[in-house]
Amino acid sequence: MSWKDIFSPKNIFEVTQDDQAWVEECFENLMNAFGYPTIPADIQWSEKYFPSSYNTLITEPELVLDDLCSLLDQDKKRFEIVLIEDLRDSGLDYAYEGNIFEAEVVIGKDRHIIHLANSVISNPNRLVYILAKELIVFTLQDRFANYDKKEDESLLAYIAAIWFGFGTVFGNNLVYHGFETSLESTTSWVNHAVMPPQVFGYALAYMEKLVFQSMYSFKGDVGRYYKSAVRYLEQKDVRLVNKQEHDALEFAHLSYDASEEHDWERARELALKALFQTQDIYLQSDLNNCIGYSWLMNRDYDKAIGYFERALELNIGNAFALDNMGFSYLQLGDLELGRSFIEKAISTSGNDEGYSYRNLALYYWKKGDLVTAGSHFQKAIKHKGMKVDLLDELYQKFIAEFDVK
Repeated sequence: MSWKDIFSPKNIFEVTQDDQAWVEECFENLMNAFGYPTIPADIQWSEKYFPSSYNTLITEPELVLDDLCSLLDQDKKRFEIVLIEDLRDSGLDYAYEGNIFEAEVVIGKDRHIIHLANSVISNPNRLVYILAKELIVFTLQDRFANYDKKEDESLLAYIAAIWFGFGTVFGNNLVYHGFETSLESTTSWVNHAVMPPQVFGYALAYMEKLVFQSMYSFKGDVGRYYKSAVRYLEQKDVRLVNKQEHDALEFAHLSYDASEEHDWERARELALKALFQTQDIYLQSDLNNCIGYSWLMNRDYDKAIGYFERALELNIGNAFALDNMGFSYLQLGDLELGRSFIEKAISTSGNDEGYSYRNLALYYWKKGDLVTAGSHFQKAIKHKGMKVDLLDELYQKFIAEFDVK
């Protein structure tokens, strides 16, 4: 043993059986709501994850919110930020006790207001953490009918943050040090989260166990607790670990990648392998939609519809399957039925607007309303989401016909 080993801090595993059981219960609840976890992205403040806001000279909270809504699959139009000024913005000396206000979401009928402390926006890492936490809490409230924000917010939200890929962001904010100085005064503070670092470290290690991959690198207390938890779990059989579901997700991701490359035969083959492995009905729904979409892109709309129907039997709210069903019926000439599916997709708020605009453009084009069709084509073209398949091809044909008329 070297001198360095003798004087290194001890890595003692300090998570009680009750806390271990609580972490497992949290992951089980998330799994029941969202399916078996994929390997989460290790989201950090960078241009990769925050393309709209990272390069702004002064941090713009609305742009940060845009990026976070994309990462958490939330509709940005449902949220509005209202900045709150307080003594921290006055330049005066002040003192406070307890947790200082940083953010709070007020839920409205159609629009939700995020009240945000103005003093936070100068620190992008803290801003990302605060807004991500509020959106994650909102997601939990939206998904779990019995979720009590006041009781559970600062606990389950941290486990959910790991689930959604914000493990590093939250881990680095378990203890928040602040320091400000001026000619008149110096202010410093330390803000401790209610999530104990040893429990958070254990949850990080637990997530890695579920997805069969090491992901995190932490320093300080969180790093020590996380590493000790990794060693502890190496010797344990974790009840929730499911290699079959993990393999199904691997096949599913490979299928989605093949779809991105328009290799439709391979996409179908991999999706079928994933279907054979998984018991997750939501994943089964997505995979049936993926197979149906491959047939749609091969213009075999009757065969595609069969898979979209199966996708919707498994998950009636599968917006992509609804949109694809609508497109298929439009191509088969059943315009009103096609439009009804597109409208259902839009009503879920889980649709991709670019595809919905494209599909509505096709509907109005086939109805002979070229002006409205052109308007919807323009909306699809200007949409900032994913690239819309067949949009360029359809638009060029539309322009040719429009010019003739």
